[in-house]
Amino acid sequence: MIAVSAIGTVAVVAGAIALAVGLDPHGGAAPPVRSAEQSGTPARVGLDAASDAQARRMRRVTQALGAELSAAAHCATAECAVPALRHGVMGGRTNAMLAGVVIAGVPAGRCHDYLFGLQMANAAAQDDAHWLLPKLYERGDPRREIFTQLALAGHMLRHAALAAPADVCSPAADGPRG
Repeated sequence: MIAVSAIGTVAVVAGAIALAVGLDPHGGAAPPVRSAEQSGTPARVGLDAASDAQARRMRRVTQALGAELSAAAHCATAECAVPALRHGVMGGRTNAMLAGVVIAGVPAGRCHDYLFGLQMANAAAQDDAHWLLPKLYERGDPRREIFTQLALAGHMLRHAALAAPADVCSPAADGPRG
């Protein structure tokens, strides 16, 4: 008789092989990936007004989240920091996700690199805030550690937002990495 763990191992290996050769996990071939031309969404060749507006908006929301986290680092009580930590979790995650959407429509270059930096900074701030929030309810006095981490996360977001000129994603700035 075959052991249950051996059956599970065989199933995992078979599933990995099926995915590697392009089979859908529920049987049959996986649907073909559609290109931008086939989906009706025109592929952008260079930077345009939309990429500039999206990058400027990402800059503003990243700066605002950084300012909120930095301000919370100067709170006198842990209860004062709770809203900023909650905004850090949700805002950081949302900003990182939206930055990924904007990056998908931007060609490789300075703008792409800048948006990638914003995405990573927001994701890191989300992780930090997510880690700090339950620490407010631990025994002892974790406020010093929490407030120090809030200040660092706020600084990181502000630094990432100001890492490139405001017009880095404008059509006039379109060019190779420098």
